[in-house]
Amino acid sequence: MTDLTDALDRILAWIQNHKPEYISRFLPGLSLDELQTKLKRFPHHLSQELYTLYQWHNGIRNDNWECGIFISHVFLDIDYALKRATEGYINHPSQIHSRERQYLPTYLFPFCGFEGEHFVVEGMDCEAESSPVYFMDQLGGVHLAFTSLTTMMLALAECYETGLYEISEEGLIEITDEEAFGAVRLAYNPGTVPRLYDEGC
Repeated sequence: MTDLTDALDRILAWIQNHKPEYISRFLPGLSLDELQTKLKRFPHHLSQELYTLYQWHNGIRNDNWECGIFISHVFLDIDYALKRATEGYINHPSQIHSRERQYLPTYLFPFCGFEGEHFVVEGMDCEAESSPVYFMDQLGGVHLAFTSLTTMMLALAECYETGLYEISEEGLIEITDEEAFGAVRLAYNPGTVPRLYDEGC
């Protein structure tokens, strides 16, 4: 078991204990062959971490947008993520040119999202174990959020286990203390943006 899958299982254990009805909404993980076949449509290499994530589970059924488990964002199934990466605005030529001018990663692949925001990884020219995770805001701005998928999930697992998530009155998983959440994120991911949101995450 890798640090990434261990962290993901810790998150899933919290959900099992606090919001068990979400568990049935997770799709079964895909095999490496299945992922490689599907991702042939994406014109760049993706990190081994991303393959590990989708071998763990293939996202959440995309009719369950209230299941925001990764910083209130929904874990996208691979087909929906691929559609967003190849047909949506994320890699529209205007977005690519804008990122090139800012010396940001050119091609991006989303793995979770909500209301026009996404967490994305970089499409690379060669194979690599990991790549940074970026937050893409509703205006297309790209911000370095985590140094890798592993450090992202380790930070989130700690936040779940230390009471920084709760079930709201509406039945949603919500962050209880944005400042404390942000401190954990930065402890695992030094050198990333000070805040993802004004609230302090």
